[in-house]
Amino acid sequence: MGMLRTDESIAWGDRFRFYEKEDSFITTIVNEQGNASWYLRSERNFAQSTLYIPPSSAEEQGAVITWMAMMIFGQASLLHDTIMIHASVVNHQGKGVAFLGKSGTGKSTHSRLWLQHIPNTTLLNDDNPAIRIGSEGISIYGTPWSGKTPCYKNERLPLQGFVRLQQAPSNEFEWQEGFKGFIAVLPSCTSIRWNKDLFSNMNTILEQVIAQVPVGYLKCLPNREAAELCQSFLFPQEQ
Repeated sequence: MGMLRTDESIAWGDRFRFYEKEDSFITTIVNEQGNASWYLRSERNFAQSTLYIPPSSAEEQGAVITWMAMMIFGQASLLHDTIMIHASVVNHQGKGVAFLGKSGTGKSTHSRLWLQHIPNTTLLNDDNPAIRIGSEGISIYGTPWSGKTPCYKNERLPLQGFVRLQQAPSNEFEWQEGFKGFIAVLPSCTSIRWNKDLFSNMNTILEQVIAQVPVGYLKCLPNREAAELCQSFLFPQEQ
């Protein structure tokens, strides 16, 4: 099968395995019956993948295929100046703001606060948007993957900024310049660390993005004032 790189998965628990071979990566997920496995073989740069489907329910097939497609896209896109990130993104006045943080930090909650209290705001994506460097600058896109929130928008917005969130007893915003900004965004980026070329591509893309897009750090409560404070830094012209 190859060298086992990880058997940790929030989505699939102990049913998941990820292996590295000399010429490929192998992803396996045991089906719900426990008598067969989904088997995905991907070229090392994920330009091509082949999926073998075991007997399973239609619901499970949809869930696994959707997840594997997201995983393949997250790696293959690194060949095209694109990074998939784990974030909740709002569209305010035609510009995107990406809220970052560990699971349970309150990314979706903070987006909802913007929707409730900041006029002219809608949701672009609630879990896995994509960022791309193009001739028009740095853009953020909706994708078919939005976590538990059904928000699947085929839209592109100029990226106004990143904001890493941390729960706190009061609201406080601080810009993260240079390397601090890079470190604030890096944990939210999708890349297989065992592929040195793709991981290097991700870092190069992220460096270029951070050079053009500001990064903030928001210690906050889940309240209206937190959203308004964040808005005041990202859109000072509206104050």
